[in-house]
Amino acid sequence: MSQQNPSQESKFGTIIFLAKSKSLTPDLAWQKAPFDLDPAMARMNHTCTAIGQYIFIIGGISILYTSERNAGGLVVDLKNGTFKQLELTGREPAPLYRHSACYWKDSKIIVYGGRAEFGGLFGPKASSQVGIITISGLEEGLESIKLRWEDVQTQQTRPRALHTAHIYENKMLVFGNNVIYLDLSINNL
Repeated sequence: MSQQNPSQESKFGTIIFLAKSKSLTPDLAWQKAPFDLDPAMARMNHTCTAIGQYIFIIGGISILYTSERNAGGLVVDLKNGTFKQLELTGREPAPLYRHSACYWKDSKIIVYGGRAEFGGLFGPKASSQVGIITISGLEEGLESIKLRWEDVQTQQTRPRALHTAHIYENKMLVFGNNVIYLDLSINNL
């Protein structure tokens, strides 16, 4: 029986930070968080959105290669080193991965595009789904946090996956797509 290398333990359920190193040089260095996630909660192709001391991890595919797609989320309390699995209330969106998510005013996260669990001969198609996740209970702490999904009706929203998005002056700037060319568009929220 071989001995497991301690540096490989919880490989997929580890949160690490890129932070300024404690040395006198201005280099950045990766630092491991003082806690590990349950490997069953680990995922890939998800989004992370920071709001205060919390990181909201939305969607993604199970890292255990079960091809399970997630519509819900996980919230990590960076201050206390704790985390909690969260379900979305409201109309449940299609499970997403390779989508974008941006923090927006009043404790909201705007989710756009990605790939969903539907598709045809060539697998899942890019989605034009747009939703707002409203977060409640932030002031009361981790155990009180709840997520509610609301669909947003948009005009001429293009299906996208493998793109990035950012909120600027009350507009969502979207860049990239799942095709060879890149394009840039601004969508009013």
